Amino acid sequence: MDPAVERRRKALEESQQEPGGGAGLGLFLVFAAWALFGLGLADTIRYPMGLLYLTPDLYPANVVPGMFWAVFVGSIAGFVLDLGFGAAMTSRFGLGAGFSLPAAVTLIGCAVGFWLGASLFWVAAPEPGVFAAVADGGASSVGGDFWVGSSEGFTDATPPGERTGPWDAGAWIAWTSRYWAPALLVLIGAGLAWIGRNQARTESRRRARAKAVIETGIKTRGLITELHDTGVEIMNQPRLRVVVKFTDHQGVDRWLTKTDNFDAVQLPRVGDPVVVWFDPADPGDETSIPVAFGAAIVVEEALAAAGR
Repeated sequence: MDPAVERRRKALEESQQEPGGGAGLGLFLVFAAWALFGLGLADTIRYPMGLLYLTPDLYPANVVPGMFWAVFVGSIAGFVLDLGFGAAMTSRFGLGAGFSLPAAVTLIGCAVGFWLGASLFWVAAPEPGVFAAVADGGASSVGGDFWVGSSEGFTDATPPGERTGPWDAGAWIAWTSRYWAPALLVLIGAGLAWIGRNQARTESRRRARAKAVIETGIKTRGLITELHDTGVEIMNQPRLRVVVKFTDHQGVDRWLTKTDNFDAVQLPRVGDPVVVWFDPADPGDETSIPVAFGAAIVVEEALAAAGR
């Protein structure tokens, strides 16, 4: 057998295999990377958030946060892992789930990391709801400069402890952000996970239907009559819309449209042959008609010639 054909056969078989435990590991790594990002983000904004709900004598130290590095490490690792995890989910569950599921894990990871970071690093308010200063007006035990707002901007002219009274809206938003921000992210992530789950189920049913048609339906040759570039490229694979013509078992000419990603070095062309399987009971149902392009045809012909 031609080595090139054998390589294509192996690639085709590998693309049809269901991923195993690697999907679970990928999910955990994506979650961990974005949780690290959320942890670093919470520590990074500790100082500006403290300005909103604390009195000057309790402001956190205005220094480089210890977890500042986690913002960069977590986000870079998360983006890279999202690409791999998304590709695995797309291969298994389709394009919709390939976006929704990684996005859901990303948001939930950020939420958990941010909540944990805020709990660990943020300075606690002595009396939530009230700008409570240190009783003796002394310097804060956490150190740092004293900054307060004024009409000219921020200044250090006002002595510590002078900010009193009930919290304003900004103080409440800042203090409670450790709760509502993670909750909002989890809520959005849960919604995306639900959407991805439904998309994955739809894709699984579609593939099961296509497999059944391949096993029990009629196989015939078709021809590519139109080819359109959607302008989308995923993992260096152009996404194309292909119109295929075939003749059913009753001699009726039919056309169907398929949109999929294709190998950039093996793009289909108008006039190329394809293999079509259809259900004789419903030959007009496009969603249940599998179509084999390019490499799949070469493999099929080579196997047939070899008696396999």
